[in-house]
Amino acid sequence: MKHRVLLAGYNVEPQALSGNGPLTPEVFSAAYARISRSKKDVPALRQEARGDLVKARERNQRIIFGYGHASVAEHAVFNFDIMGITRLALEYLEALPFASFTEKSQRYVTFGSDFYLPRELPAHLVDRARQAFKAIHGLYLSVIDEILPVLESAYRSNSREWRRQKAKEDARYLLPLCTQSQVGMTINARALEDLVRYLRSQPLAELHILADALAQAAAHVAPSLIRYTEARSVLREKQFPACRAWRTAAAQTLHKAPSISWLRCNRDLDRLLVQYMVFSNSGLSFSEAGERVQRMARSEIAAMFHQVYADLNAHDSLPKEWRHACVEFAALMSASCFAQLKRHRRAAITAQAYDVALGIMVPETIDLGPGTWQQGVRLFERIYSEWAASDPSAASYFLTNGHMRRVVCRFDIQSLYNFFRLRSDKGAQWEIRRLADNLLARLKQRAPFTCALAGGKDAFAKIKKEYLHVTDQS
Repeated sequence: MKHRVLLAGYNVEPQALSGNGPLTPEVFSAAYARISRSKKDVPALRQEARGDLVKARERNQRIIFGYGHASVAEHAVFNFDIMGITRLALEYLEALPFASFTEKSQRYVTFGSDFYLPRELPAHLVDRARQAFKAIHGLYLSVIDEILPVLESAYRSNSREWRRQKAKEDARYLLPLCTQSQVGMTINARALEDLVRYLRSQPLAELHILADALAQAAAHVAPSLIRYTEARSVLREKQFPACRAWRTAAAQTLHKAPSISWLRCNRDLDRLLVQYMVFSNSGLSFSEAGERVQRMARSEIAAMFHQVYADLNAHDSLPKEWRHACVEFAALMSASCFAQLKRHRRAAITAQAYDVALGIMVPETIDLGPGTWQQGVRLFERIYSEWAASDPSAASYFLTNGHMRRVVCRFDIQSLYNFFRLRSDKGAQWEIRRLADNLLARLKQRAPFTCALAGGKDAFAKIKKEYLHVTDQS
């Protein structure tokens, strides 16, 4: 599959769709930029921008880049079809928070033999890479077939379609990060400009190609909104040579679950959240609210949470005040698990590079013995090892979804509830579900009221019923 980037759509006025005006989102930016200083109503401002596109573009350039009011560019929105992108490149693409992505899932789709040969790959490794691609794809298909009988025995009550999906879900741990995929992206012009700069600053040639395609496609329909797209300065390992010497060797192991090595949250999280709620609903200063909350009995704290939870349903967000309190944790997880974690873009996520010394995540349905599965993984590890000394970033293409990395993640409590609803749900993929369940169990010990209704959305009604029954009885 070749890399392809298509500008699938962008926001335009209904008048433009009927032939009365230019087909460009620049009209919105030019019109909305004038709202704060014009007596005219918004439709009139849009009509003026529509009638003189040259002047509208000049206004955009002046306001966005001259005056620095970059938020005006956020009114222009683009939809992109991105095909042929690798799993590794997706991790970079989805690193910035201000966009929406939906990607082809390795849980639900049987992947073909579409693998990417990086431009950076040394010539003497090309043939070996192609041989590894052929071998690993054959193993991937055979593992799906081999897992199915195991699943049919263990999950007789589930449908055959569910069991086949589960087989794909586990077999994908074999697939390398150079596996090609596709994604739909929706992004505003301001975020797109930042994304292009970010991609051009990264070490992979694939990302530079992607950045060029995105910038060219957007500039064709909205030239006044995309200007500063040159590479920017980013932190790189080579800027900190001493850090390499600090690396510690680890014995390669086979993992069955992600592990949380460190957890931190605000001290007395339950009372802190009540302090924010008291502050926003009283005339007290924040410090006075804190003093008042410290004098409250545990039953009074419980009553405050009861009021919050009483009318909450499985799709409601927690109070905005809960965004002030945070939970941070460090975990060891596979590339497959990280691919799902990174989709929670309200979280702050910092990840180390993948490291073969950290071992491999192996689904329980796959034979753990020294069989053909591990031999297939080693095909890629050997290519990676030969290449990593000279180009560690690009060499990561030749690691698999099962290879591990260390990650530090920070959630505010409001977004953490959303994480648990999605990832502790019975329909979640098994590795990230174990991560979520482990995290939730630890947090419930530290902040039982804060986490009282946290859990998968499938269990929300039961959790809430039990909680309200207990608190009503007390």
